[in-house]
Amino acid sequence: ARCVRAWDDGRPARLDYPVEVSASSPPGGRAEAEIVAACWEQVEEGQKLVLWVKMDDVDEMDAGQALATYLEDGGSLSLSGQDVAYYDDYFPHIHASYFRDYLKARYVRDNTGISDLTGQTGSLVEGLAFSISGSGGADNPTSPDEISVLDHDFASSVVSYINDGSAGQEVGLGLPYRTIYLSYGLEAIASTLVHTEIISCSIAWLTAPPASTGLEVTPDEQSLIGSFGGIVAHTVGVRNTAESSIPDTFNLSLAGSSWPTAIITPSITLAPCASAPAALSVEVQAAATPWLRVAAIRQTRAPAPVLLVDAEP
Repeated sequence: ARCVRAWDDGRPARLDYPVEVSASSPPGGRAEAEIVAACWEQVEEGQKLVLWVKMDDVDEMDAGQALATYLEDGGSLSLSGQDVAYYDDYFPHIHASYFRDYLKARYVRDNTGISDLTGQTGSLVEGLAFSISGSGGADNPTSPDEISVLDHDFASSVVSYINDGSAGQEVGLGLPYRTIYLSYGLEAIASTLVHTEIISCSIAWLTAPPASTGLEVTPDEQSLIGSFGGIVAHTVGVRNTAESSIPDTFNLSLAGSSWPTAIITPSITLAPCASAPAALSVEVQAAATPWLRVAAIRQTRAPAPVLLVDAEP
């Protein structure tokens, strides 16, 4: 099979590796089965993908190690469940190793009491707003978990509870696998259109080829204080987010500041997913509003876009 659809309705069922759990009856019933079946046509022959809707904890099935082995072998996983974090990263105060090591997530609290969610800016579900209560879905959110990103180098939040914490994240940058973990039940989404969109976007992201280009420039400090006439030293982190096997060289330059500036690290060569600090300095003046733009230009065999990041001293 190209991949595996796995559901668990609360009864014990062992998940072995290679993963061979077949589709049966998802918690969302026939409607969810039809949604997943339609989205499944995106997956190409030979791709490894598991979509797992879990009602409680994963490790209770002795599946944590099986999932770890599957992911280390380059598999992709979409996991959702309103009590996975509670049982595998909190109760009974025993942490299932797969949860933090591979999902890069941390349990924050049980039963948020919030049923309205929204996609995070820049995420694969950006702009989506939906509810996990009501007759349009399984209407079963008794205790959806709140989670947080454990390691921002490899993971980022993709969906959050309205005006509150994270309800899901993507994992995979610089890793041999990709994972989307939702801390609520996927089957509970009340809108069929949103339900379909989230599954479709998830499959597309999980099965996409590795990025050939990518760059992050992040200031260590957003604001620094210095005396008039003095020099303030800044450090920015430059990260090559490409997942190809060839190192890239980035030339850094400064622009936009009315104050005297100097770039101390004009060029950095980085392997895929590697990062390094770059130093620059600003001379504090008595007048004018300070701001500074750092431009990093990738020197490659083909033209590439320029990424601009504002850092206000």
